[in-house]
Amino acid sequence: MAADKDFYNNFQDLKTKREAMGLSLKDVYQQTRVSVSYLQAIENSDFSALPEPAYARNFIKTYARALGVEETLILARYEEYINSLKMLDDMETDESAGGEGFFASMFTYYRKILGVIFVLLVIFSVMWLVSMQYRPSSRVDVDRSIMSKNINIASEKQDISEEGTSDELPVLDETQESEDAFDNKSLAPVMNAEQSQHLTSAEILAKKANTPLTDNVYEQYDDKDISILVIKANEATWIKMKIDQKPSFQILLQPGEKVEYKAVVFDIDIGNAGGVELQFKGKKIENLGKPGEVIRLRLP
Repeated sequence: MAADKDFYNNFQDLKTKREAMGLSLKDVYQQTRVSVSYLQAIENSDFSALPEPAYARNFIKTYARALGVEETLILARYEEYINSLKMLDDMETDESAGGEGFFASMFTYYRKILGVIFVLLVIFSVMWLVSMQYRPSSRVDVDRSIMSKNINIASEKQDISEEGTSDELPVLDETQESEDAFDNKSLAPVMNAEQSQHLTSAEILAKKANTPLTDNVYEQYDDKDISILVIKANEATWIKMKIDQKPSFQILLQPGEKVEYKAVVFDIDIGNAGGVELQFKGKKIENLGKPGEVIRLRLP
């Protein structure tokens, strides 16, 4: 046994043992069926060239036993190699984990910053939308106030002009006055009970507008050609009208007021299209316009 130990000590590696036995790598391959490249890697301790550890351990044992060499020392060297690989893997894992932790912390930091920026953008957008929503309404209020002043001025001028023209009208005899009264009664606007009790300036102008001329302008029309127009104000509205061949006149309707006219042709200028409702020949006229919009109509 002592001689055997000395023999193994003298042959510290497989290559020396194989050459002492007069064998080549191909001879060992023929005996063990382990490829020449693997046999050479085992002799040179180049364990990185070997396959998976389970196969590598089996090849080492087979080669050592074929040469009659103790396999324990060679396997121990191989295990040291495997352990060193594991230590390297652990070190790389720790480094990668540290790098991932750094990037994760940076990502969390920037994500918070982006969240704050997003919230500020949302607040700014909401404030901008609110300001844009209320800006047009204020402009409409200003336009309506200006329109109301213009309407009042126009109404005052119209009242003055009507007073001046009424003084210049010729005096008619009693027969003509009775005929005019009869015609006025037949062509006067139809009013409900509330309107008959309280006559506004708009209704007085409406009665004047329905008063016929000295020569009856409806003689050339049939009764079916004469239509009834009803105007109801939801907001303060200035209106200029020309009915048939009569002179044009202006009225100012306050909210809730309603006037009615009977004629063949109506030429109408409305200063607040969204503030009135029209009913012509018993049918309501839809979509006249927007509040404050000035439109011109000719009916029919």
